[in-house]
Amino acid sequence: MFDIAQLHLFKRNALRGILKRLQFYQLQKSIWIHPFDCQDEFDLLKDFFGLTVREMRFVVANDIGDDQSLRTMFKLQTV
Repeated sequence: MFDIAQLHLFKRNALRGILKRLQFYQLQKSIWIHPFDCQDEFDLLKDFFGLTVREMRFVVANDIGDDQSLRTMFKLQTV
């Protein structure tokens, strides 16, 4: 999740572009998901853009509810 102030629009847009290239999926406006461990990439991006934990958070979720369409999109085994 990220919440980067409008003042840093360049950083926000650059981060979105990188997340897309890394095949993240935009679940909500500032919530991007990926089915695999990406902590290292997250830390690298956070440091590169000089973001704080208030601006960019890493959340690991074991279950997000109705996820069949996401499993299909990411080509994961469906339950």
